[in-house]
Parts: sequence; C-alpha cells; structure tokens
Amino acid sequence: MNQTLSQETIKLLWRIYRESKKYQVRQRAHAIILINQGYEIEQVAKIFTVSRKTIYNWQNSWFNRRLAGLYNQSGTGRKELFDDSQKRQIINWSKQYNQNLGLVIKKAKDKWGIQASKDTIKRILKYRKIKRKAPAIIFSKQQNLTLKKCYLESLIMCN
Repeated sequence: MNQTLSQETIKLLWRIYRESKKYQVRQRAHAIILINQGYEIEQVAKIFTVSRKTIYNWQNSWFNRRLAGLYNQSGTGRKELFDDSQKRQIINWSKQYNQNLGLVIKKAKDKWGIQASKDTIKRILKYRKIKRKAPAIIFSKQQNLTLKKCYLESLIMCN
C-alpha cells in the first residue's frame, strides 16, 4: 500500500513530526515519512521498536483517515466499572455504612453483580473529594469520667 505523497502532505507530516505535543502522533508521522522515503516496514518497525503489524496499522490509518489517522481514536482503553448513577449509590452507601468499604463492596456485588476492589471504591470516593476518616470513638459516661480522672492525675504528677 505504498502510495506516494504530495509535497504538501510531506510538509504537513514534517511539521506534525516537529511540532505536535503528542508523542504518539509525532512517532506515527515520522513512520509515514520514513515509509514514503523508501524504508521497508521491517526497518521502520525496528527503528520504533514496535511490531510490523503496528506499522501496518499506522500506515492504514493514515491512508484511510489521513490526519485523523495519526491520533488515537476515542473509546480505546479500559471501560469504567460503574456508571454515574452507580457511583452516586456507592457514595451514599459509603456514608450510610460509615465508610466500611467491605459492606459497600458486598452491596455492589449483590445489587449489580459487579465485583470491585477496595481500591476501586476508594478511587470513586477520592474523585468525588469525599474524605475517608475513622468514626469518632464514643465513650460511655463512666468511661468519660475515668478518662478525665486519668488526665487530671497525669497533670498532677507532672507538676
């Protein structure tokens, strides 16, 4: 699929290669330039330390989609585990269960059949700027009196 490129196209590719902020776009533009200069696919693959198939993909993307073919398509990468409404529910459960993530994970598994890790739940809370803190310890009146007594005794001993 070696098509010769016009001088304008070559100038555009050189400009993209020199000025693009995105590393992958610069790399792909450079690969197209090298192929146009007569380098073999295997040589270009070796230069960029990628497979021949990757170079073919870059070349096909360029010839099929032109400039847009140099950029990554949207929708690539791992999809999110939970949608927005599920994330809101997770936040509510987190508040309801005093941030006991084990219970939140169990509720998500029971309701939606989605197994999530504690780290995933933590990321959801962090993204929504919800601070995780340990619940305050509540003492009985007797315990409070004992604590105050110990505190006062420690003050007396220090003097």
